[in-house]
Amino acid sequence: MKNKIFLIILLLGFFNLSSCYIAKYNHFGDVNIGVNFTQGKWLLNNIQPDNNNLISLDTNVFQKFHNLLGNRISRINKIPGLLFPSETPKSIDKSYLKNLKNGTQFDYFINVRTNILSSESGNILIKDIYEEKKNSAEITLEIYDINSLKIIYSHTVHGSVTIDEGENDISFVKNTENIINTSFNRIFKKLQKNSIK
Repeated sequence: MKNKIFLIILLLGFFNLSSCYIAKYNHFGDVNIGVNFTQGKWLLNNIQPDNNNLISLDTNVFQKFHNLLGNRISRINKIPGLLFPSETPKSIDKSYLKNLKNGTQFDYFINVRTNILSSESGNILIKDIYEEKKNSAEITLEIYDINSLKIIYSHTVHGSVTIDEGENDISFVKNTENIINTSFNRIFKKLQKNSIK
């Protein structure tokens, strides 16, 4: 019984000395529209820019679309004989989509772009904060109709968390990788809610 009381007091002291910072998320673009997922073959691009720190995002994105589309989705890097640059242009034009159409025979192209704006903190800070720190990132999901050579969906989420100057306790903060993953989950949840499946 004494051990339980001691543990409770220790935990209360720990939580009293710690701060938890909540990330804020803003949505831009095609927030309240959906896509018809009932037909066609879908091609998923590599996460842009290609970043080894975003392996969990790559797995998350593919798994969510695979659950939705089954064997009608393929990863671009798994198509034999397809020669495309590893970096996709920021602005995908009709010529890029024509090359995809001619080279792959897919109907839809899914492109995910990330942008780490600032990464000044890890998940836990155990020190005095002498200046404001910020983790900020954004992710954009774009879907193109390869047959019509047009973009049919674009949704961006910007997430950020700020640690105030003068904090001198233990702080729990989302790092940029977690912000990006949470942002994608928010995009996908809205897309799935508004789409024909």
